[in-house]
Amino acid sequence: MVMEFRKIILSKGELAMALNAYRRIAPNYLPMGKVVGCDVPNEQEVAIDLEVEWEPVEKAMMLKRIKLERPKLTDPLIHFCIEHHIMLPKAGKKSALLSQGMPALFVELETLAVLDFD
Repeated sequence: MVMEFRKIILSKGELAMALNAYRRIAPNYLPMGKVVGCDVPNEQEVAIDLEVEWEPVEKAMMLKRIKLERPKLTDPLIHFCIEHHIMLPKAGKKSALLSQGMPALFVELETLAVLDFD
């Protein structure tokens, strides 16, 4: 059995783009507001800065920081790759990965050997 691994690494700006784009197909994925920044404080979650309109003052904007756990990033990362024509195998197991302060889509593909040598 042959194993193939791919790691598609995004910048923090690209992660913000991915989250904003994913909201078009999943409107309730994040609270209301535009994602204006992301940070990767550890390997389990990302911190997301949302720009939200502040109701008491007309047209005033404020930043709200929320945390999103790593597994919830998988679908937006897949969607980002599809939108940007990054080829992904359909059969591969896909998961989000946060490593060295960078978000990534990790793809694991298992293939059968063409010839078996005994």
